[in-house]
Amino acid sequence: MAVDYLSTLNVGSGLNTTQIVDALVNANRAPREEAINSKVTEKNVSISGFGQLKQNFETFKTDLTAMDGDIGLTTTSTASAIGLTISDINMAGVFDHTVTVGQLAQAHTLEIANSYTSETAATGQGTLLFEFGSWDNNSFTEDTSITNHTITIDSTNATLEGVRDAINAADMGVTASIVKTAEGAYSLSIKSTSGAGNEMKITATEDSSNTGLSAFDFSTYDADVETLAGLDATLTVDGISVTRSSNTITDLIDGIEMELTGTVTGARVSSAYNESTALEKMSAFVDSLNTLNTKLNELTKRDLTGGDDGDLAGDPVARMIKSKIRAYTTTPIVGYSDTEIYLANFGVTTNKDGTLSLNEDDFSTAYNAAPNDMMAVFQSAVTTDSSFITGSVTGTAYTPGVYEFSLANGAATIGGDSMTVSGTNYYTMSGDTNGLSLTTSLTSATHNIYVGRSLIDTLLSYTDTVLDTGSSVNERISSRQDELADLTDELASLDIKMQDMRERYVKQFSAMEGVVSSLKKTGDYLTNYTDSMRAARENG
Repeated sequence: MAVDYLSTLNVGSGLNTTQIVDALVNANRAPREEAINSKVTEKNVSISGFGQLKQNFETFKTDLTAMDGDIGLTTTSTASAIGLTISDINMAGVFDHTVTVGQLAQAHTLEIANSYTSETAATGQGTLLFEFGSWDNNSFTEDTSITNHTITIDSTNATLEGVRDAINAADMGVTASIVKTAEGAYSLSIKSTSGAGNEMKITATEDSSNTGLSAFDFSTYDADVETLAGLDATLTVDGISVTRSSNTITDLIDGIEMELTGTVTGARVSSAYNESTALEKMSAFVDSLNTLNTKLNELTKRDLTGGDDGDLAGDPVARMIKSKIRAYTTTPIVGYSDTEIYLANFGVTTNKDGTLSLNEDDFSTAYNAAPNDMMAVFQSAVTTDSSFITGSVTGTAYTPGVYEFSLANGAATIGGDSMTVSGTNYYTMSGDTNGLSLTTSLTSATHNIYVGRSLIDTLLSYTDTVLDTGSSVNERISSRQDELADLTDELASLDIKMQDMRERYVKQFSAMEGVVSSLKKTGDYLTNYTDSMRAARENG
């Protein structure tokens, strides 16, 4: 605080004008500054609250993504040589088969060894024509459905590694690699896609002025060049003989990928709905929703007992989000059957505070009666009432529901709207079934198509909306940040106004002090004059 030296020296009015000016300025500043700082605190609390809300939804999204697609269907194989994976939960179901694997699929493999002493050894120039089919008794039968490929070897790639790279870059299902067979000795291994019908015939046409490429020719059978013949996988399923060109089999059991890694006799492969697994998933889903609802309740609570309100108490955006999440848990889920499915079907009930409870006995009864109904919660799906029609949907622009598919005279409609036809495929790119694709070998049909969006996918979609950069939440945060900037400007403006006020008061009190000082001098003069006159009379 500045020292009022005039008052200390008893010059002027004798009042401490500095303290008086400070008191006057502070009396004007305090209520305005308090009001602004209160608003600053309010905006910071709101920003913090919405930040917490976003973090809660990020966690919610992570939890839901991990649960997506799991309805408790599990697969079992009694042989480690047969691996099973659910590739399409929409198609997978309960199965039980006995499988014997007699032979694994194998890729046709050639070794080109021509005394190459390094990876950069010259190979000569020309072209290599690759044809595909099968070798039998030194005779090659081409599969004309597989596209031929011609590779050009010229001055830019006429080395062992150049040929390797050219083959790999051709993207024809053939891989080439250089093998160091001994010190200073290199070969080129050329491997086709597995299967007896994917064997290679390579015709080399070399440049007469730069020879050597004929070493890669396999237009006539040569047992010294062929290291592995192309083979199909052979197996029996419940006694039925099956062959496949690959050891990864995706079209044997609906919705199941089978991976063969060895031969085996009489293995059992099966699947079953596992109630314990399903209950665990439903419990985790309920817990995740409850965690989110509890956080939303804390952020939006109004404490009527005098305690602290939540950071977003009374905020309409936060209140709307909380109501939306609650509504999703009671809204019917359509597109899975002719009747609507509710979360309550699985023993899930809503408490007064918006949290959920799961009755395990009710869940068990519902799950054992119709395990596929759990797809309504965990897996978006397109199903049909015909085993001859399969379907899928891409994107999120479709409206879930049950639609009638009608096929006649090469034309198809879905829900009365025309579909685009391409062979045995039928699809839509607009309307309520936007993104729907159906495949059938039928030429005339009328069947129901069930297009369902799971509760998890619905919640994930809404979560993405909440977290989107243009969402009402981020707009709210941005608005609060703009308001904070305005309040900072108000505080700066208040500082300027108070400084002006201080300077005005200082001038006014300085002027007063000048007048008072002048009057005191006049008074002193008159006192001295009177005293001198009195003294003169007394001495006269």
